Amino acid sequence: MVAAVACPELAAPKSGQVNCSHPHGASAFSSTCDFSCQEGFEVTGPERLWCTAGGAWSGAPPHCKGRAGVSITCPMLRAPEHGQMNCSHLYGSFTFTSTCAFSCQPGFELKGSQSRVCMAMRTWTGDTPRCRAISCPVLEPPSRGRLNCFHPHGNFTYNSTCTFSCEDGFVRMGAGLLRCQATGNWTSRSPVCKGTVGSALVVAGVVLSGTLLALLAKRLSDRGTETPPAARARFGWGLSDRVVTETQGGWADGKGLEM
Repeated sequence: MVAAVACPELAAPKSGQVNCSHPHGASAFSSTCDFSCQEGFEVTGPERLWCTAGGAWSGAPPHCKGRAGVSITCPMLRAPEHGQMNCSHLYGSFTFTSTCAFSCQPGFELKGSQSRVCMAMRTWTGDTPRCRAISCPVLEPPSRGRLNCFHPHGNFTYNSTCTFSCEDGFVRMGAGLLRCQATGNWTSRSPVCKGTVGSALVVAGVVLSGTLLALLAKRLSDRGTETPPAARARFGWGLSDRVVTETQGGWADGKGLEM
């Protein structure tokens, strides 16, 4: 009985496996061997070899490539705006098992994944992170005053500044400028506008004048159109149906008008 031609025994590549089929004996003629690699590595070379009649395999045994970081790479990541990124690379920049951690500058909070890992499918775990400005409570203009704000990162967020002013006749009580801090609080409480002494006197005078006019109108209304006797005597109205008039060099009676 003639023995089948044998080929050299094959070994599994580093970080890989080999599975063989031997119809005529171990590593004999027509034996086939299939090669594969562990997760994160790829076969470099033929994935299948067979033993030829000449006692040699059909090609050179493959190997698994991945440590150089060339075979399995993920898209390059960048630090978010107003944030930082810190990565560790076992096999090369942004390759299989590379891990990147994300953080934000003071005044900003991280939205999304805090860390991401490059997988064998050439994709990253998690979601794209971003840094969002911390918000402060919304401010309102004071009564009898105005509010003017500047928002570099969004309405009433970190580093927003607001200035306060008052209408004429009113003075500001409190800080004139407030800034939104990284803690989410304003640098001070909102101010108020209070009336000055002069404006208070004007208001009081208007009220008093209105009150006196109202009282006078009521008294006149109560008496009708009759002229008070004291006024008639004082101004010479209705005395003997005459009125005293001034003439050159003295006084003379003139024909009066009955009031």
